[in-house]
Amino acid sequence: MASVGSVLSSPVWPVVIPLVAIAVSIALFHRGRSRRQLTYRTSARSLLRVGSEVAGQVRITYRDEVVQRVHLVSATLTNRGNTPILPVEFEQPLSISLPGTGKLLTASIGEVRPADLKPTLRPDQEEDGAPRLMVSPLLLNPGDTFTASAMVADYAGSVLITGRIAGIARLTEEPDQAGRPWWRAASISAAMATAAVALGSSATAIVGFLYDKPAPASHPSAAPHRVLENPYYMVRLPPGRPACARFVSRDGSRVILQVKGRSTLVSVPVSALSVPRLRRC
Repeated sequence: MASVGSVLSSPVWPVVIPLVAIAVSIALFHRGRSRRQLTYRTSARSLLRVGSEVAGQVRITYRDEVVQRVHLVSATLTNRGNTPILPVEFEQPLSISLPGTGKLLTASIGEVRPADLKPTLRPDQEEDGAPRLMVSPLLLNPGDTFTASAMVADYAGSVLITGRIAGIARLTEEPDQAGRPWWRAASISAAMATAAVALGSSATAIVGFLYDKPAPASHPSAAPHRVLENPYYMVRLPPGRPACARFVSRDGSRVILQVKGRSTLVSVPVSALSVPRLRRC
């Protein structure tokens, strides 16, 4: 087990620390930028349907009117940006259209966040008679969200959400991984990339640290590299096997090692080489 002193004095840190600092700076820069985004997510589920085997025996009515293919359709809208959307920035109300659907039965506002968010919903119709819901302009702070729900008959399977808002080119449909702030996803990606680079750079830095003077000319690729006067160190070769070896040369992403007591050379990827402690053997 390496001591704290040996870990802190490792030559890896001058490589890793700048990379981490750059990644954090990029993530904070993007997080601080003004971003305007209104997203939506839709869902629909069947409530009542008469099977073909009893179609002539059972009727579903709503207010004394026969209805078929009754569905509950929901649309959740969320301000995913980091700036408020003001009521005066709406050129027209938000529209939740149901193209091809036969009849709107009920309309209501479901879940809201925060609790004092009060969206106003107004039933309406397209020119072809298809039902739609109009959401009046309202203040949406970053993270504010609400769900508009409609019970419809003869649902056609399509929901179209449109709106004109200053600074927002178009409304964005949320992917399956909805709910994660964009800057958090970017930060995680940057951290993963930094870790990958750091792992690769760590082995490279350690290998570079062990070079000191020109290697023996017996190996043709060793001339441009340097090794220590006593070049044998404890290392771990893939797949984790300890060995006493010296660094003979570097060939791109691989290093050439000579295991103590053997006359043959071993070629190992830099990323697969491990030097637990800088200990001679």
